Amino acid sequence: GYPNVLLELVTKSIEPYKSKRANFEYYQDKHDTMLNQQQAMNINNPSLTPNSIREGVLQLYELRQSYLEASLELVIAISSMKLGVDKFIMQIIGLSQLKNTFTFQHSGKKVDLTPLLNEKFSSYSDWVENSNDAAQSLQNDIENAKRQVLQFAAQRFAPSGDLNDYNFKTIDPDSLLDGSFAHEKHPPEKSGWLHMKTSLSSPQRTIWVRRWCFLKNSVFGIFLLSLSKTFVEETDKFGVFLTNVRYEPDEDRKYCFELKIVGGKSQEKEDSTSKDIKIILQAESLEDLKSWIRAFSQAKSYASRLDHNSTEYDMAFKRFSPEFFEFASSTTTSMDQTLVSFNEGTKPLVNLLDEEVPLGSTSLSPEGKLCHLSMAVTPMATKMTSVAILANFYRKENWAPNAVLANIWGSTDWSEYAISDEDLNPLIKMKDKRSESNIHQTEPHTTNYPSFYPSGMMISDIQFKSLFFTIDHRLGKFPDELLLFNFSTFWCPNKKQKFSTTCYVTANNIFCYMNSMGFISLTHLNLKDLVSIEEGKSSSNMLKIYNTEGLQLRMYVYFQSNKMIAEKLQYLLENKTRAQPRGEEEIVKKFEQIDLKYETIGKEKEQESAENEGTSQPPNHSAPNDMMSIFWSMGTPAVECFTRSKELQRSSTITYHHTYDASPRTLMHILFGDQSTAFPRSFFLANRQDRYNHASEWREGRTPEGNPQLVREIQFGLNITDRYLGDTTHKEKVRGTPTSVKQKINRMTEGKYYEVDQDSVLIQVVFCNPLRVTTKYVIMQPHESDIVTNDDSSSSTLFYVYYNLEFIHIKTGETLKNLSFVEKTVLRWAIKSTQKEYIYLKKTIRYYMEKIGTHGKLVKAVKLCGKIGVVLPQNDPTSEKEHTTDEPEITNMVVYNFSLVLRIIIKAFFYRVVNFTFVALRTIVGFIFVVGSGLSHINMTLVMVLALSIGLNVLLFGRSTVTYWLVRRAENTFRKLTEDKHNNVMQRAIFIKDLDLLTAELSYEHENLAFNKFKELSSDDDYIYRDTRKQVAFRRNELLVELKILQNIERELVQGKYRKFLLFEQDQCDTVKNDMKDVWDNSKELIEYCESCDHELKRLTSLLL
Repeated sequence: GYPNVLLELVTKSIEPYKSKRANFEYYQDKHDTMLNQQQAMNINNPSLTPNSIREGVLQLYELRQSYLEASLELVIAISSMKLGVDKFIMQIIGLSQLKNTFTFQHSGKKVDLTPLLNEKFSSYSDWVENSNDAAQSLQNDIENAKRQVLQFAAQRFAPSGDLNDYNFKTIDPDSLLDGSFAHEKHPPEKSGWLHMKTSLSSPQRTIWVRRWCFLKNSVFGIFLLSLSKTFVEETDKFGVFLTNVRYEPDEDRKYCFELKIVGGKSQEKEDSTSKDIKIILQAESLEDLKSWIRAFSQAKSYASRLDHNSTEYDMAFKRFSPEFFEFASSTTTSMDQTLVSFNEGTKPLVNLLDEEVPLGSTSLSPEGKLCHLSMAVTPMATKMTSVAILANFYRKENWAPNAVLANIWGSTDWSEYAISDEDLNPLIKMKDKRSESNIHQTEPHTTNYPSFYPSGMMISDIQFKSLFFTIDHRLGKFPDELLLFNFSTFWCPNKKQKFSTTCYVTANNIFCYMNSMGFISLTHLNLKDLVSIEEGKSSSNMLKIYNTEGLQLRMYVYFQSNKMIAEKLQYLLENKTRAQPRGEEEIVKKFEQIDLKYETIGKEKEQESAENEGTSQPPNHSAPNDMMSIFWSMGTPAVECFTRSKELQRSSTITYHHTYDASPRTLMHILFGDQSTAFPRSFFLANRQDRYNHASEWREGRTPEGNPQLVREIQFGLNITDRYLGDTTHKEKVRGTPTSVKQKINRMTEGKYYEVDQDSVLIQVVFCNPLRVTTKYVIMQPHESDIVTNDDSSSSTLFYVYYNLEFIHIKTGETLKNLSFVEKTVLRWAIKSTQKEYIYLKKTIRYYMEKIGTHGKLVKAVKLCGKIGVVLPQNDPTSEKEHTTDEPEITNMVVYNFSLVLRIIIKAFFYRVVNFTFVALRTIVGFIFVVGSGLSHINMTLVMVLALSIGLNVLLFGRSTVTYWLVRRAENTFRKLTEDKHNNVMQRAIFIKDLDLLTAELSYEHENLAFNKFKELSSDDDYIYRDTRKQVAFRRNELLVELKILQNIERELVQGKYRKFLLFEQDQCDTVKNDMKDVWDNSKELIEYCESCDHELKRLTSLLL
């Protein structure tokens, strides 16, 4: 519930912050008090000794370490509290969502009372969860960074152990300035805290105040906190040639030096009445004192060697007033007021912004409501940070530190961390040229945005330039490229870490600003180094960015559609591949169309979900009018492409086609790019290594009907035998004359359909009329892509090659219909040759596709195969070039005479024979080699076992063979004995003697003398009754079999019933034995009866088995 959520916020976020805050304030007050005491000690006090001063400095050093550690812990606590507040808001919204749905009792319809809140809540909750996960993953890095900072500070600010450094009487002013320093290649820089001597008028007294002083780019200036301690202010800035520095030993305080500013002229006008300004500044240590004095001397020396026409040299002689009243020093001390001046170049920033910047009803005054503006989380947050960001609307460069920059980035010098790119070099060189517009101007200088630029993007563009370019003091001017759009992501460099990132996209770069738990990073990706932007399959908001080296960058997009972001970025990548990339105006219009498309999709989804909310209707399968909604309705472009491809196929002799997993533009650059070698390398009759091979640039031309077309010429040397027989001699290769064909792009719908015609080639074969071969290449996207694809790219491409082969009359040029036998044979040969040429072309395409890979195919194809550049007639140097005698005559006729055809046939025959023989021998030798190499690696033990196994197998094989032939011989003998002309019938007969063996009851006795005598006398007449006795025996067998069957049936009936009875009785016995033991033990008759039943059951079971 709400109390638990609030309790979690207080205990886990607010209380730790309050504790760290109190600890920080304790050490801050203690540090400031001790520092003021150390700095305020009177060096003329006789009781003050170097040893006591060193002891005080050591105590201050130890306290400073604790103060720094408390500061770092406070920074961590502030970041953690921000995450805790975000989580608290997310939980509160989640609890309120449970009560945001109202259901009507009668209709059951549900109404969402806060649809906009629910829509944004999902992205916001995911963002908060990822922020907390990112913070957890950075805990170890934060601790390491904290430890490194403490170690660096301990070394950097460690006090000197030499007692002479604390003996002020022995300080030699000449030793403070080392004149033997080398010439600096870069302007000397120095910044840090100094105490400045000043006074108050009411009451009149002298005080020392702490100020942040800096010396950079030959300019000296001072930063200070406002009276409210909520933002940074500045004084005037002074060129180093207006300053003189000397050690001041007459002050009562230690380590003081005087900075004298001569009466210098301001930037806009000279002030003849200006007086010199003397500033007494106090350093904290002797080393700090030396570094400041040397810095001014080195800065003067460096500035004196600058080009006198450079801006930095001009700045070294001038005094610069604050650019804006809002950031000028408002402190009332005498020295602060002396160091601040206003002139015509000082502008009222807030008033100007309220008038000119399109902010609606929002006020930009410090007391106004700036929450209506979506501002990035800057490294430094003060009361005037939002105003400082918008101040760059009137600024074009940052030559030196200023209060505007200090309220965004702090007082740290971030120049070394600025974006470094080759595109910025021209802007850096502008620093070496003097320009009156480089510094302040009398009239307010605003950033001029073009009319097509959306007013809502101006604020984002100003923020973008404030974050990435204001810290770079090398730039003579901020870049002019406009911000096209920005989006919020989480960048995942690995599986464990993730960083919240704001990406700013221009026409040439993707700038990434990361601010996670106080870690700041500025980086950028040049679009020319990227090849593909794709949606991730594992998550609905993932983006995958691939560079030219195949590395993958993963980002998770929030608050915007990742599909929309991917489409915009992919459009920019493909725009970089164009010969003439689209300008920012066209890109902005395209992005507006993309925004409108996804906005419409979002509204349709909302409407659909609203209609389906609370209702459930079964699908209707009986509506015949909805049948067409299942199928695809072909649009006009698809119908035209489909019809055109069918027309070309009907008019061609043979057609080849293949589908490639790439866009039509990708395949177009692979085949017809300026650096592609697909042609003439893929021509069947071309010599690949011929010195005449050349593909010219595309040139603008006209068809006979006056339509525009692009034409290029391809020259290649003939090789009319290699393709059939393999390689030939060098003499035969160069023997043919160079051939030239033209390729013409006649029809084109960019990104969807390309049609390229190729000039006809005439082939003259002996005994035949000339054969004319015409080729046409068609590249088109699949027809169904018209529905799902609205941009220039497609996921697949249909590639068609149409060949038209026809014999023509040698004189009239008419097409011949009736062909001779030889011409038909040559036509079949030509068709096979077109198939080979198409295979060569497919191999070339596959070669490039493998080099391109699976990501960023279009961008890689343009880099690998070049753009399709067009030479205009006025820029064509070859348009008036005359043919020279050194160049061979070019023709498009290929002649096969009788001797050449005969040689081809003979060589083909021998080639096939030799090839077959070679293949056979190679197979045999290979088999022998495999067997021999296998035997050579076999162990001797295995060889012995194998030999023993072979001997045993031979022995067993011999024995089984003898047995086999014995059985076979017996079988043949039996077959011979049973051979007869009539079919043999197998029957069984049972005689009396057989029956005696089957029955136990005999009808006679074996020792009956009368029967034996009768049998002896009648044995000679037995053959008379042989057949009759046989029939009787057959009948007897049948009757006995039937009798046996009936006997078994009867036995099973009786035994089945008897067995059932025995099982029942046995069950009863078991019941009495287990449940009534007294009865069982006292009844012997019952025991005997049960044992009898058990014995009888076992006997019956054995009979059945």
